[in-house]
Order: sequence, then structure tokens, then C-alpha cells
Amino acid sequence: MIYQTRQKFLLSQVRSDDCIICIHAGDQPNYQKSHIYPAHFRVNSNFYYLCGGRESGHTLLLLKREDKTMSILLYQHQSVLQQRWGDQQIFIDCLKSQTHHYDFIEKYEKFDFKKIISTFFGSQAISVFYYDGISAVCPQWDWIASREAIGPLIAQQRLIKDSDEIQLMRESVYRSSLVHRDLSVHRFTIPKEELRWQAAWLFYGARHGLFLQGYQPIIAGGPRACCLHYNKNNHSLRGDDRVLVDAGFEYQGYCADITRMYFLGPHANRWKEIYESLLAIQKKIISQVRPGMTIALLQESTKILIAQMIVDYRWTNGSVEKVLEQEILDYYPHQIGHHLGLDVHDFAAYRELYHVPLEPGMVVTIEPGLYIDPKIFKTEHPCLGLGMRIEDNILVTDKAPEILSAAAPKEWIDIGSG
Repeated sequence: MIYQTRQKFLLSQVRSDDCIICIHAGDQPNYQKSHIYPAHFRVNSNFYYLCGGRESGHTLLLLKREDKTMSILLYQHQSVLQQRWGDQQIFIDCLKSQTHHYDFIEKYEKFDFKKIISTFFGSQAISVFYYDGISAVCPQWDWIASREAIGPLIAQQRLIKDSDEIQLMRESVYRSSLVHRDLSVHRFTIPKEELRWQAAWLFYGARHGLFLQGYQPIIAGGPRACCLHYNKNNHSLRGDDRVLVDAGFEYQGYCADITRMYFLGPHANRWKEIYESLLAIQKKIISQVRPGMTIALLQESTKILIAQMIVDYRWTNGSVEKVLEQEILDYYPHQIGHHLGLDVHDFAAYRELYHVPLEPGMVVTIEPGLYIDPKIFKTEHPCLGLGMRIEDNILVTDKAPEILSAAAPKEWIDIGSG
């Protein structure tokens, strides 16, 4: 029923009373140029949100005319030989048990699009063809007046998670938090190589029923943590006294996005005070996550707090105001957070969402960082090469913010050098 509810709500939001919404799941990629070995396929999130399907090549059609609506799921026909090499039949068998979710479920080879459209719309021209995951010029029918992307409207719908999504987000983030907890427990016994830490991440994830990554894990030792999206994960950690792990699994389509610092060996105690200062900033910003606040305002608050930290540690000769004007981007070059859900950066293409007031049911990340990158700070700096980030996943509620990633340790006693 949840998918029917989402489909009907979307149809109620479009401006046209006679339209088609066409959402494509995406096409199966292959490894390199081979047409034999399929690569991992991740479905178009809007398609998954509206019908729960995860297979490539399928298309969801939603039709609306005045007060009448219809939903049609199209799936690609595969021969028996093709099915021997893939697992689409499993998906088709599942569809047969979900026929009540749609008015029609049809194979491409049997489907006469124009016939069904004419049956539903008669001879009337269709005002708008809304699309997502396909080209704006496909299909080219002269009886469609205009074409518009439906993505922005679905983004507004997906911003606020329904009760089913909130439960999935809680479970997804909780399980990834347990993997971070396992890393903290075993941080002194994991071999000192980034690749072995990544292997540990995958191993502990499997113990919690997790396999798919929400994004490429960042396992960055020492100064490599100054590279915000470092992903080589192949450097030795010998000589490094800290490692940044920015990683989260995907669970039933929903992503976690958690960053923790782990400190290794007695020399890492020198970072304790700075780490706890950054942690205090993160906790203060999390406390401000509430309805009516915006990510943009949280960003401004974070910049002021980090600027004050820079002044307090005498890393500058200037005032807080001067740091904010001239230096803050050298130390803190990214946003405080982003929306989270089916995509790790939900609706990343819509930058205006940073100014949209938060509402209960939204999930955001809070991730202040501090980077003293040798590529930026050419002169001597007492903490040259230090890169730190702490990231949690937060559910906006009517009351206090709910820290979904609370099970991932971040106090010094749990992640420090002992």
C-alpha cells in the first residue's frame, strides 16, 4: 500500500489534470566494454521510492486525467537463455505477488503504449509528459504538448520521510553504527594498512547483514584525511597515529553516512584536546537541528565556532571576524551537512534545499571538519597535516533531534589512543 500512497500523492501534486509521468529504473551497466559480465546496478532512487523495484530496464507509468488515475509497470522481456545468465525471473515472480500495486504489469514486447494511452485519454491531447531517468525528447509524440522533468517534485516529496522510511533509516544507520563500533573495539589489532581497514569494514558489515556500500568508503590515514574525498585506501598506516573512516552501508535502499576518527598509539594523545574541541562544536550544532532551522544557517554557526577555535589555538594573528573573511575556507572548506535517504547526498542537484526550513521527518548529516592541508598551508603550522571530521545522521523531530548514529562511538575514551 505504501507505494500506491506515494504514487497517488505525486499525481495529486502535478499541475496538469491530463498527464503522463514516466520514470525509468535505469539500464544495466557492464564491466569495462564487456556485454557479458554485468556490473553492480543501482536503481534510480525515484523509481525505487515509487514502486519498490530494483531491476534495470523497467519503467513506471503514472497516468492522470481529471479525477482518474492509472499505474502501469513495464518490465523487459527476457528469453529463457537470458534468464539463465541473470536473476530477473526472481523479480518477475515477486511482481506476480504484487499485482494489486498496479493497474497493469506488462512486458515490453506485448505493450502497446499508444493503445492504452488512447483508451485512457481518448482523442484528447496530453498536456504534459513528465519524465525521470530518460531523455526529455523520448518519446516524440506530437500529441504531447510539453515535457518537464519530474525530479524536483519528487525531491520535495522525498524530503520528508514517511513512517516506513524512518524505520528503514533507523535500521540502516544503526547497523552501520555497529560496524563503526566494531572498528573502535578492534582499532589496535587491525593491521596498519588502509586496505586492511577497508577489509575490516566489509567483514564487520557482513556480520551485521550488510553488503552494499552507500558510497565509496574513505579510509584516510594521517595527512590523507585532508583530501575530502580520498578513496585510494591503499596507503600504509605505519607512521600515522590516526585514521579517518567516512563510510556507511546501504540497507534496503537507504544509506548511512557516518564519519569517525580513530587514534592509534600513544603519540596520538597530542590530538585529544583539538579533537574534543571539534566534537564540542559538532554537539552544539546538532542541538540546533530543529524545525524551522536551515542547513545554511547551521553552516554559518559552524563557521563562527570553528573560527573561534582557530583564534583560541592562536593559529592566526587576526580576530574571529578576520578569520571568517579570509581564512575559514582554508580550514573548513565544505558544508556542515546534507539531506540523507535513498541517496547518500539526497537531492544534491538542488542546492536551494540548503535554504529550505527543516521539518520533522527530514534526515540530515552534521559533519564539521578541520583540515590543515600541507597543500594549502605552505608555511610552518603546529598541526600541519591534521585532518579531522566527525559526522552523524540526524532525524529532525518536533522535540530534540534524534541522533540515528548514536551507537557509533565518538568519545575519546572509545576512539582515542588509550
